[in-house]
Amino acid sequence: MLTQSDLQAIGKIIDDKLNPLEAKMGSFEIKMGSFEGKLNSIETKVDSFEIKLSSIETKLTKKVGSLDKKMNQGFKSVDRKLDVIINYFDHQDIDVRKRLNRIETHLGLMPLSS
Repeated sequence: MLTQSDLQAIGKIIDDKLNPLEAKMGSFEIKMGSFEGKLNSIETKVDSFEIKLSSIETKLTKKVGSLDKKMNQGFKSVDRKLDVIINYFDHQDIDVRKRLNRIETHLGLMPLSS
């Protein structure tokens, strides 16, 4: 059976071992507090970055939409001009074919098949 002095000696040994651990734990808690502060700062910066990125995304979406609208208007304009050009040359081609057929017929040449 352990005497009071044995228990005190055991207690002193345990205290001697625990004191450095407690000191290290205190140091660890201080470092954790500092880390948490830095982490909060990073989170704040990330939130700010996300807000700015969202703003940029909104602006880009508007600009792309505007550019799409301008491009579509340009394509419609080009389509109209191409239709006019194609119709013009189509009529010219038909007129030339008719004239060529009349000339061939007048000269007695074999007409081109259409």
